[in-house]
Amino acid sequence: MKKLKTFFAAFQFIFKQSPLSTFFLVCLTVLEGAVPAVLALIMKSLVDAVTGGISAGTDFFAKLIAMWMAAMVVQQAISTFLRLSIDTYNVKTSYRIGKKIIEKRLQFAGVGIFEERGFQTIYERISDSQYRIENFVNNFRYWFKSIVEFVSIFILFLNFEFWIPLAIFISIIPGIFAAKKIAKIQVEQEDTIYDIEREAGYYRNILIAPSTAREIKLFDFGNLFYSKFKAKSKELILKNSKFRGKIAAIDFAGTGVRIIAVAVIMFILSQKASDGTLSPGLLAMFLQSVFAFSSAMLTIIEFWAYQDSAIAFFDKLFTFLDMEDKLVLTKNPKAFSGKVESIEFKNVSFSYNSKDFVLKNVSFKLNSDDITAIVGENGAGKTTIIKLIARFYDPNEGSILVNGVDLKDFDLNEYQKAISAVFQDYVKYHISAAENILLKGDLDKNKNLINQAGLDFIDSFPDKEKTLVGTFFGGLELSGGQWQRLAIARGLNKPHSLLLVDEPTAAIDPIQERDLYETLLSKKEMTILVTHRLGSIRKANRILVLKEGSLVGQGSHKDLMNTCPYYNELYSSQAEMYINS
Repeated sequence: MKKLKTFFAAFQFIFKQSPLSTFFLVCLTVLEGAVPAVLALIMKSLVDAVTGGISAGTDFFAKLIAMWMAAMVVQQAISTFLRLSIDTYNVKTSYRIGKKIIEKRLQFAGVGIFEERGFQTIYERISDSQYRIENFVNNFRYWFKSIVEFVSIFILFLNFEFWIPLAIFISIIPGIFAAKKIAKIQVEQEDTIYDIEREAGYYRNILIAPSTAREIKLFDFGNLFYSKFKAKSKELILKNSKFRGKIAAIDFAGTGVRIIAVAVIMFILSQKASDGTLSPGLLAMFLQSVFAFSSAMLTIIEFWAYQDSAIAFFDKLFTFLDMEDKLVLTKNPKAFSGKVESIEFKNVSFSYNSKDFVLKNVSFKLNSDDITAIVGENGAGKTTIIKLIARFYDPNEGSILVNGVDLKDFDLNEYQKAISAVFQDYVKYHISAAENILLKGDLDKNKNLINQAGLDFIDSFPDKEKTLVGTFFGGLELSGGQWQRLAIARGLNKPHSLLLVDEPTAAIDPIQERDLYETLLSKKEMTILVTHRLGSIRKANRILVLKEGSLVGQGSHKDLMNTCPYYNELYSSQAEMYINS
């Protein structure tokens, strides 16, 4: 029942994308499916006329031949037109559904949903929506054509030899069970092969991706990953062969029974024609139609049996489109002033998986004139604080106040327009250098930005800031430091009253690092900086010290050196590397 419900929901969903086009194509398919029955009737009349079963003159023969030709031309014309039209229809429909998927993805306010395993599985399964939709539409067309063909020929048989449809139906019962078994195997095959293909694809990408070339060569990982790739490829071939062997054997058995049954029917009809109880025209009609009728009936059944994979796809598609955001937005949010004056964490605790808390009862308050650094070991919760302030997530416990108001109460879009960020895991956009930084405007006119982010290297590019960067579209490849400076410039360029910076200097040289920290620590706007470089943030007027998700100290560098043993240990361990070298 669920399968049937999903099937009709899928058809309705596709129909809504192009109602008129769908209706037109369905009408043409009806005409296409009815033609074989018309041809069979013409054949009956022609054979009976030739054999003397009915009196006929030259005009009669001419009319029959003309009708036969017209039917054939109509069938061919409809078939050709449908083939061409459905290709265009599939492209448009896939585009519109693909657009819905993207639009839905863009609707999610938070980022928590993207990091869930369940979401990733669903999203990956629907990422090949174009292929799935095209396959469903094509199969649906042949299925619907078969229904029309089946019904029209069935009516013919009932008017002359009513036992034939019953005999054919009995003959394809093994085919029904075979189709159901094959469908089950195909779903199992898809689930099994998907994981193997994914793993083999991962190893293949590692071996050929430019980003891994240096480590593959230096650490001699080539043989390791190549052996893994070969092993998974062999497993893929073996699994595919096993599944295909099963399918072929079952299909052959079901088809064999049907062929035998049709042969028996044809023999009986031939015997009846020879003893005169069946006219030659009827014999010709039955012989022409019986196998087409059998094939149409089996196509109808097989289509339904083989839709498990398509049904699974649409189930995941509908699940995705009905997903609710992890971030619950206020129905009537307050307008945001556009300036972050203060940020306060009040007993904030947070967990990514609702079990292991990354932050535990954290409280602090920052003011508009604060340049704040957040320090601590890896996994202490530093980046999580940045994500919560940006409201990518909401805390599990406690509250975050911005300008004295709960962050949840503000209009999210307005608030996020007022903040900017530089992330550690920045994205390399394979577009022009200017587009990486500016939505619009002239980079050449923004000398201050160029100096702050160290973008002078752009002057050496062939087309300056208009140069395509990244190799995906054949652009200029950049060094890690150049990519990072583009990301820094992107964060600095966006108008903001709050700047969030997460480990911004991993790939840039010491002089540029010094200059960047001087820029950040002298900013007039509120700035929150996550870093492991404790020597660079001594001038920050507030430092938050995190340990295992808890706030263990806050204050200036001088204060923390005297009052927070853990901070003293962190700072001293780094200082020793320079002092004692």
